[in-house]
Amino acid sequence: GARLVAAGAGGLADDGTDIATDAQALAGGLRDDAAMIPAWSDAARAELGGVVAAPVAVAGTRLNAVSTTGSGLAPYFLAIALWVGALATYLVLPALPAQDVRSRDDRPRDHRSRWWLGALATFLVGAGLGIVQAVLAVAVLRYGVGIEVARLPGLVVVAGLAVLAAVAVTQALVALSGMRGWFLALVLVVLQLSSAGAWFPIETAPALFQALHPLLPMSHAIDAFRTLVTGGGASLVPAVLVTAAWTAGALVVTVAAARLRAGRPTGEALPVPA
Repeated sequence: GARLVAAGAGGLADDGTDIATDAQALAGGLRDDAAMIPAWSDAARAELGGVVAAPVAVAGTRLNAVSTTGSGLAPYFLAIALWVGALATYLVLPALPAQDVRSRDDRPRDHRSRWWLGALATFLVGAGLGIVQAVLAVAVLRYGVGIEVARLPGLVVVAGLAVLAAVAVTQALVALSGMRGWFLALVLVVLQLSSAGAWFPIETAPALFQALHPLLPMSHAIDAFRTLVTGGGASLVPAVLVTAAWTAGALVVTVAAARLRAGRPTGEALPVPA
């Protein structure tokens, strides 16, 4: 038993030597690793702590900032005013001239042979009133309400183009269907207001209004007005093209309605509001 104890004590001594060697190696490794740790300054430690605490930071930049909320809503209400003015115009004026006009000697004179001239003449009257309205609306917006406009001459020009489309479309619908056409023009205005995307991004609107948004003239007019009021760099070409297309298309419809009425007897003329 004593010999077994002595052998075990010898093995224990050898294990102790190995442990001491391993401890020395560990201590040396820790010293080497400690020497590799960088010595951060207080400022560097504070910055590193901030990065660890908030690894993602968001930096926002406002492009074409406006001073008041009114500057953001002004394009929307300007477009509404132009279309409402066009509706009011053809509540007062006829969409097409009367078929029979008396001459100086009080004899009836039929102008049906010049149906296209009368249709364009009535458009020019409404367009003239609309342009005056557009100039007044922009003037009140800028000098009456006090909305800052980055590109005032451009706003006047684009407002004039927008009101031409409003006048032409309203005239075409009234020329086709009389007061029922005026009601259709009112429905069209409501659809345009819903699909304009002026209050909220159009992407949040129902699918129907998202589909109508790029097709209707008021949407492009509002975008152009917003660009001109804020001074943004968005292109005005889409607004000009869409507005011109609607104006030209509406004039074609008006001329066609005038031609249809010219081919009927006087007593069967299309209904035209007085």
